[in-house]
Amino acid sequence: MAEPARSYATQPDGIAEPKPILQLVHGTVAEVGLVTEPNVGRSAVIGYMVGFFVAALAITGAGALAGWGFGNALGLGVFVGIWGGGGFGFMMGATVPYARYLDALSTHSTHHGQGDTSDTATR
Repeated sequence: MAEPARSYATQPDGIAEPKPILQLVHGTVAEVGLVTEPNVGRSAVIGYMVGFFVAALAITGAGALAGWGFGNALGLGVFVGIWGGGGFGFMMGATVPYARYLDALSTHSTHHGQGDTSDTATR
């Protein structure tokens, strides 16, 4: 009788490691060839909170150092934090990730728009 075929647990040498599907692009994660839309709402809320706290702490600290008293400085700091810092942080938190998304789309696009210098535009 013939001897049964042996199975080996090793892999052949010609198989390479697969490349990762995700790559880092300017601090954001995007699939190769496919740009994912950012979560603008989440970014806007985080921007609001950061802007509020930075403005509130800065104005409160400046007012307390100027001699207004802690209560008055805190009141003005919270007011400026809500309207100024929070509004600016919300705006920047919403627009910056979306602008990066649009830039990434334009780099992956094959459409050139009105500034196209192809054969039909020069005729």
